[in-house]
Amino acid sequence: MRNYLTYLSLLFICTIFSCQKHNPEGPDGLYSEGGIISFSTSVNTKAPIITEMNGRHFGVYGYAFSNLTNWNTYKTSATPNLFYRLDVLCDGANGVCSYSVDTDTDINGKEQWELNKRYAFFAYYPYSVNYVVPSDNTQIDNPYIDYSLPFVSGARNIDPDVLQDIMTSKVIDYSPVQGTEVRFEFDHRLFCIELYGHNFNAEDIKISDLTMTVSGIHYNKAKIYMDSSVPTVPTSGVLNNVQFAIQPNEQTLKSGADATSMSGDKNIVLIPQNSSASGAVGLTVQIDFKKDGVSVDPRGETFYVDFIPGRKYRLTLNFIGEDVVMVVGDPAPWDSKDVNHTFN
Repeated sequence: MRNYLTYLSLLFICTIFSCQKHNPEGPDGLYSEGGIISFSTSVNTKAPIITEMNGRHFGVYGYAFSNLTNWNTYKTSATPNLFYRLDVLCDGANGVCSYSVDTDTDINGKEQWELNKRYAFFAYYPYSVNYVVPSDNTQIDNPYIDYSLPFVSGARNIDPDVLQDIMTSKVIDYSPVQGTEVRFEFDHRLFCIELYGHNFNAEDIKISDLTMTVSGIHYNKAKIYMDSSVPTVPTSGVLNNVQFAIQPNEQTLKSGADATSMSGDKNIVLIPQNSSASGAVGLTVQIDFKKDGVSVDPRGETFYVDFIPGRKYRLTLNFIGEDVVMVVGDPAPWDSKDVNHTFN
């Protein structure tokens, strides 16, 4: 969680394609026959923490087809014929992305531009975690991810530290004659809950052993298509008393201070609600904690909110006397400073 949230709200851009052999640049800087498809990035300075991309990997599917057709027509019979789960390493510090030629992922060595072709590329992040399973090389049409919440050892517990956001991107109907740069713009496919505390009492209070348990008609498995215009499709399993360990250590909420983050980097990432449901679907949240070292009765609330992908929802615990009032705020970009963090 500490690593992923810095780029959780980004729509970052990866430019591909440099020239390496057969004099790939033709007149006016356009690609000519034989230029090798490669990856490079530079970083937009709007992104506040660019080094978090160092050493990060994302996957790419690639398709090449006749320039006499388009992707929407071709995809009805398309399987990956250029790249398949290609492992791309991104270095956010100096703008270099790279991959190794591999006959399993770089299919038949077809990594060179052809001017009589059009191209479609689909990217996904993260590249290699056990709860993200990309579609195989027999998948016809848009590729997808099978995603499941990473429960700990088969239990109903989830370690927030291992959760990462799921992002996908597409570039379709691309032709080399369009220029030397193709860009991926990644979209968030999940939503996030962050936990805040606000002390309205005259004295400071100390909170520890904080856990959050969620239940509701929100699925724990989903098929996420890399064509971002296609919604996430929940497949199975509803949330039922799924517990997240938020903050075991003691934290002081100052009297009269503004609301303070209680979850730190341990924010909760969940699959958007069933898109076939009419209206908002209830999400029940229970908070367990100790106050000034003493266990208190759990606090619970059901929120009827239309949780949507790519947004962060602030859940605030308002401590008023012996009461705790929970409120969910309006959705905000993952990073409230700038939703349009880009890598271009």
